[in-house]
Amino acid sequence: MSALRWVSSRSARSAEMTGVVSLRLAVLWAGLLVALPLAGSMLSPALAEAQSGVEKKEPTRLYASVFVSGRSGYRIIHYWSDQSKMRAETLIGGHPITTIVRDDQYLVFDRLTNKGLAITRAPAAKSDQAKRGRPFGNDWQEIRDAGGELVEETKLAGADVEVWQLTNSNGSQKVWVTKDAARVPLKVETYDRKSSNTVTQDYSNWTVELEMPAAFFEAAPNVNFERYSYEDFVAKARKEPVGTVPVLYPDLLHGSRPR
Repeated sequence: MSALRWVSSRSARSAEMTGVVSLRLAVLWAGLLVALPLAGSMLSPALAEAQSGVEKKEPTRLYASVFVSGRSGYRIIHYWSDQSKMRAETLIGGHPITTIVRDDQYLVFDRLTNKGLAITRAPAAKSDQAKRGRPFGNDWQEIRDAGGELVEETKLAGADVEVWQLTNSNGSQKVWVTKDAARVPLKVETYDRKSSNTVTQDYSNWTVELEMPAAFFEAAPNVNFERYSYEDFVAKARKEPVGTVPVLYPDLLHGSRPR
């Protein structure tokens, strides 16, 4: 699938380790520095209450901001999800890139140029998402399923967390995840042995059951989309670059990359 450029701008997939389906690092594009302060605590009052045991069920509507730092720079990403639907926004070279994933559709567009791609999602992508639930913040599940181990129980930002770690020949990945029903990550560290680079994700402002209108997961009518079936997109991408925007979060379009 190299022709499909399995590079996710959750950061660089060059830092991806064998056995980890997705590093979920949306942001380190070399030479693009956006240093922004984190606002608020890692847990909203609602999620902190859920973490205390008052609320036991897993929330279906989520928001989180993620501050990603590494050798190449800094970036903040904003994620929203309503069950299987997701909206993500990040700034890349001065261009505000929005990704919307819902049902059969994968949309990515530049809100500065109003150009983007609309692609039918692969059956494998929908099947994978049905198994894992929410479309973002699955770092703990990925590390656990790849053979990671629980190495510590501690507190982070006042929350009770477990620390899980996966290590192999390519490097290591560690996640601090809440012990409540939501099991949301608060921090992820990924070390790439080849480059000796460590990328850190700090999740902040986790908010649950935020009201999100259906239109929030739609693109504005003035966005000019190049539209493709999944098969047509794959065929064209094997020959040449497609569109003017990057395909972010490729696992949500193609399905998990084979291990």
